[in-house]
Amino acid sequence: TILDIARRCRAQLKHVVVVDDGSTDADLRELLKPIDVAVIRHETNRGKGAALLTAFAYAAEHGGRFLISLDGDAQHFPEDIPRFFPRLDDGTILVGARDDIAGDMPPASQFGRAFSDFWIEVESGQCVRDTQSGFRAYPLAAVLKLNPRSRQYNFEMEIITRAVWAGMNAQSIGIRVFYPP
Repeated sequence: TILDIARRCRAQLKHVVVVDDGSTDADLRELLKPIDVAVIRHETNRGKGAALLTAFAYAAEHGGRFLISLDGDAQHFPEDIPRFFPRLDDGTILVGARDDIAGDMPPASQFGRAFSDFWIEVESGQCVRDTQSGFRAYPLAAVLKLNPRSRQYNFEMEIITRAVWAGMNAQSIGIRVFYPP
């Protein structure tokens, strides 16, 4: 899926970075060479949070102000990236809320989504929809100051909570999602 996703992201953005977090099924640098994207490889799997921190650092070092992240599993639509542009703000993390669902979202995902949203609101005081979504826009200068501890999937919940505690906002923006059979 990553070749298709990277190609579709590149159609939306001039600069795309793929973090290969220790995959063993393909040489992503070779696979993605024809489409002009940066590929950073972790030799071993360090976790989603570590991969995002690597992407944040890379983007900031190359003059990026924002980083829009999305998962490489083909559930997100890169064509939704422009939905984030009008709402980019140096003090706001935008979270892609999976409102337009094609296919069947697994019941465990539905429960996890509601459970996570509830606890984020308890911890931060802000109501944010779909806090488990990996499709997000991060203001780099602000998030790089947050010093999160998590390096796995819980990173995405921690970064929202720490951002709000630091005076930032977290807001949801509607996106599409596809759950294959």
